[in-house]
Amino acid sequence: MEGPLFKYRLVLKVAIIDLGTNTFNLLIRDLETDAIVHNSKLAVKLGEGGITQNRIAEKAFLRGVNAMEELVALCRKYEIQHIFATATSAIRDAKNGPHFCETVFDKTGVRIEVIDGLKEAELILIGVQNAMSLPNHPYLVIDIGGGSTEFILAEGKETRWMKSYPLGVSRLLEKFQPSDPIQNDEIQELSAYFDEQLLDLKEQIEKFKPTMLIGSSGSFDTLADICRFRMGEDSTDLLEPSYLFDLGVYKWVEKSILESNFEERLAMPGMIAMRADMIVLSALLISHTLKAAGIQSMWLSKYALKEGVYFNFKANQNA
Repeated sequence: MEGPLFKYRLVLKVAIIDLGTNTFNLLIRDLETDAIVHNSKLAVKLGEGGITQNRIAEKAFLRGVNAMEELVALCRKYEIQHIFATATSAIRDAKNGPHFCETVFDKTGVRIEVIDGLKEAELILIGVQNAMSLPNHPYLVIDIGGGSTEFILAEGKETRWMKSYPLGVSRLLEKFQPSDPIQNDEIQELSAYFDEQLLDLKEQIEKFKPTMLIGSSGSFDTLADICRFRMGEDSTDLLEPSYLFDLGVYKWVEKSILESNFEERLAMPGMIAMRADMIVLSALLISHTLKAAGIQSMWLSKYALKEGVYFNFKANQNA
């Protein structure tokens, strides 16, 4: 009796690997209790050296394969039988993306599902909706990745509009190569570029008039950590999967980031090394969005794509 029950129990643990442009994220959760068994990330920088040419550069390719071998080996230690690996912008846009997926399958036996930008946005929204209570008036979700950025307008559980843009911070960093610290003329150039790229977003914002912005994971995690240290907190461990920014403190942090060089940003309490170069562009994109929408409150959702994959799978299992 114990044997079959034990095997059945193992099936209730699932692993989700989110192959992002900058980080590969691993989430293991228990389907029965929703308990987080494991949650970690590896800095891979898959887009480094090739993202603007729509390819995965040789060194980045090797880092990515090695990272997948490490994460899958960890899943095996947890005796996970169901591993869902989801790839986004860096792999879907790369000419050698299919070769990367084939190499990972040959090395690990795990098949990578490459999803398009709309599916990515849909799963991000599912993650956000499971992180926090959402208003019945329009709100705007933004997920700033390394290769793409997703914007989603919703009311309660209803999606009103969504789109994925090639405005990830790794892509922007390689395209514009700003000074360090960034200069005012470079800020103006980026602002004009955002205006040009986000014309349809502006139309949707004018139509729905969201007053709340929710930033999912990634850069928003780091910005929340920096804000909390600036407010005198000695730990950035959030007990809840969401966090309300003090916009006054956030503006102070944003100003500090835009005026600092890499070493100064690296020394900021709450900053993590892999984001110190890209956080400037994240801050500029957030600032542009806040101004365009007239946002009155800003939240962090610690749940994003990988949590969306988990809750979507669970909902389908229970259907």
